[in-house]
Amino acid sequence: MAQSTPLSAVMPNLPPFHSIEEDQKAAQEIYAEILWTAKHRMASDLAGAAEREAAGGIFRRLVEDALWAVTEVRRDKVWKYLRQRYVSAAVVDHWEALHLQGCNRTSAYLFAPDGGLRHEHVETRSELRARLRAATSHANMRVALSNAIACITTKHEHARLGAGIRWERYRNAVEGPVGVYDRLECQWVVARQ
Repeated sequence: MAQSTPLSAVMPNLPPFHSIEEDQKAAQEIYAEILWTAKHRMASDLAGAAEREAAGGIFRRLVEDALWAVTEVRRDKVWKYLRQRYVSAAVVDHWEALHLQGCNRTSAYLFAPDGGLRHEHVETRSELRARLRAATSHANMRVALSNAIACITTKHEHARLGAGIRWERYRNAVEGPVGVYDRLECQWVVARQ
């Protein structure tokens, strides 16, 4: 389906992206501070072995929380799926089809015909975890968390993603590229087939 309707018209109830990105930046700053404190405590000469081990476990759990919290902003399906900046070609097509049918039920936009939507970390969580473990300052933590961005895909597209980093995974997908649309810039980041 050609990009005939701007997605802002298809999904008129979405807040402006700058407000979402402001919330994401606030979450990045908060988690960078928390993670840096936990990591610093883990490495502290003043901490005993048990305290360092406990801090390490807490750090690992906080990293997982941070990677989801920074991309989802709020823990509900509307924020997780409908308010993300990047969406795949199949999601765009699905949302446009619903719009053309006159559908205005938010719940209909949360599902995709091939088994549902996926909140995909563009830079994989394992890559992001490694960056956070390697961070040597609060600023490094913040930079690593700023790389935690999401793209909403269908289950089928998610399974097709290929090797590479960031958008390369979408370009190198099995069966051809998975197109990605940037809803803020209103352009394709990865060209659709």
